Amino acid sequence: MTLKLGRSLALACALWAGGAPLAGAQNASPRHPFSAEDVFGLEFATDPQVSPDGRQIAYARRSYDIQTDRARLTLWLLDIASGDHRPLVTGPGSYGAPRWSPDGQRLAYTATEPGQTPELRVRYLPSGVNTTVAPLPEAARTPVWSPDGRQIAIVMLAPDAPRVLAPPHKKPEGAQWAPPARVFDRLQIHADGKDAVKPGVDHVFVAPADGGVLRDATPGKAHIREVQWLDQNTLVAGVIRGLDPDRFPEETDLERIDLATGAATRISARAGPESDVAISPDRRQIAFIGVDEHPALYRRPSLYLASIDGSGARDLLPGFDGDVSAARWSPDGRSIYVLAQIGGRTELTRVGVDGRREVIAKDVGFAIGGRPYGGGEFSVGGTREPVLAYTQIGWTRPGDVAVLQGGKSRTLTQLNADLFASIDFPEIEPLKVRDPVGEGEIDAWVIKPPGFRPGTSYPLIIEVHGGPNAMYGPGFATDFHRYAAEGYVVAFANLSGSTGYGAAFANRIDLDLPTRPFGEVMALADAVVAKGYADPKRLFMTGGSYGGQLTAYAVGKTDRFAAAAAASPVIDWTTIQLAADTPARVANEMMRGMAWEKRDQFWANSPLSGVGGVKTPTLLVVGEKDWRTPPHQAEQFYLALKLRGVDTALVTIPEASHSLSSRPSMINSKVDNIVAWFRAHDPKN
Repeated sequence: MTLKLGRSLALACALWAGGAPLAGAQNASPRHPFSAEDVFGLEFATDPQVSPDGRQIAYARRSYDIQTDRARLTLWLLDIASGDHRPLVTGPGSYGAPRWSPDGQRLAYTATEPGQTPELRVRYLPSGVNTTVAPLPEAARTPVWSPDGRQIAIVMLAPDAPRVLAPPHKKPEGAQWAPPARVFDRLQIHADGKDAVKPGVDHVFVAPADGGVLRDATPGKAHIREVQWLDQNTLVAGVIRGLDPDRFPEETDLERIDLATGAATRISARAGPESDVAISPDRRQIAFIGVDEHPALYRRPSLYLASIDGSGARDLLPGFDGDVSAARWSPDGRSIYVLAQIGGRTELTRVGVDGRREVIAKDVGFAIGGRPYGGGEFSVGGTREPVLAYTQIGWTRPGDVAVLQGGKSRTLTQLNADLFASIDFPEIEPLKVRDPVGEGEIDAWVIKPPGFRPGTSYPLIIEVHGGPNAMYGPGFATDFHRYAAEGYVVAFANLSGSTGYGAAFANRIDLDLPTRPFGEVMALADAVVAKGYADPKRLFMTGGSYGGQLTAYAVGKTDRFAAAAAASPVIDWTTIQLAADTPARVANEMMRGMAWEKRDQFWANSPLSGVGGVKTPTLLVVGEKDWRTPPHQAEQFYLALKLRGVDTALVTIPEASHSLSSRPSMINSKVDNIVAWFRAHDPKN
């Protein structure tokens, strides 16, 4: 990793001044298409945090170590006025979640050193000294400072002792018996990427900021989702109380918790879950993201404002079609900033307490995971005027730090400039596709491979996003760049069910997940072929999670594709409900019922129901630690095709979870195998 850090330091200190490369830097090496090796060289800015005085930004930089095939985080510091950019916390471990103390003199963060238990640490900025506040024996959330800077709160699992039905027999001394039986008695047995869920619920733990014991501040059975400080003696938390958090994971209410007595007072009075709570600077109001409770696949989140006791809650964005998250107050308490996913973009939006809305940035996002999903991160600082830092993204920008100040945005980092100087990136073209049902158009994008020649038709890959309530946009995507580099035109769209286009659009697929999006995929293929970009005999389809489900469904309905690859797919909704890690979501949202009660509905939505019509050579790809759509899903479709004599193969990726992207080699392995499958079944090969 030393060479990687040296590259970054040289880039920060020598190549970039005012956001521009030195003359000649672009010609350092011949240009080449984006490659598997280039994935290891990527860097991403995450979690940018503005200091209370609005002068500095601390952020976590994600990079990959090619020797260990692992992602790691280091902490960096940016001076907003001068552009000075320097490492803050580095080492052999991974360091993240930086949070400024109220006086701006300290930075709390989490640290994981190789082979050691994670820790909560504080860095004293004037001296550069790092101290350990407390060990973190369980996975923990982001640290939160008390208003007086004397305490730090963090949400972490409070484990219960595992249940024992029959105590194991006493072993003879020196005997090597099998591990004892494990007893599970809760709904949530598995979690994606893990062997099993530990018994227990999340609590708030509090420790002195200068070091000490983490004290459980919310003992009992209540499950804590998030926490903020009202004052140095009182917390405001998102809580699931009196309900099984496995069965009702969205039933979060806001409570005020007295640290001295442990007394909890409910302060949310509306029906539906609340999250992303933010307390106003004068401590008199709370803003939060609320969802109205009603039976539907998708329920619109909106920004709510209430008095600090929860009374008078009102929706500040009634009728707004964007998918809203992450409420943050302005320093003067007159407005609240949120992220809004809308029309393929993630926008940073200012919402006045009077409900007036203003978009202030349209290039928010992050690119961790291989595909261009909506999202992003930001923070607010400053005293007289707000200073905002956010993660900035573009088609050839995986994630940099940008600052908004005085109504103007500036990019402060160029983390991949040296790597990208030698890469020949493809072009991307927006495309409107006519809705085959006749209700307007859907947003789509077409990526042309490097060296694209007008008048030449290419093989086409149509890629479908997961979710299904999620959104793609024209952001950086390692998978798409890899496909284009291999000579494919790539098309992707926000099909019915996507977020960012209103609740009605997202609920077009309610209880009928595949039918309408399948028609839109066919319309997308027609549109790209009609533009002369794609050879109609060389069409391919892929997607992950819900995109894998739709791919498996499509090949049961058409033989138009030369080959297909379903990654991490849902194949049978019955076994997803009863043998995956989302039983409550399937029961409450996706199918709104039980498999034994709604057998026809579960079966009609399952690609396995159409496997008898599949003629298309179909590859199945799944992670071996995927508990969201476990390996048995892909295996069912694979074995059914084998029994029918249809050309198929099953690729399992060891240690990979549902995203297939936690390690760079996994990202490449998925793409490499899909490309190899498509090449093997290309009519021109």
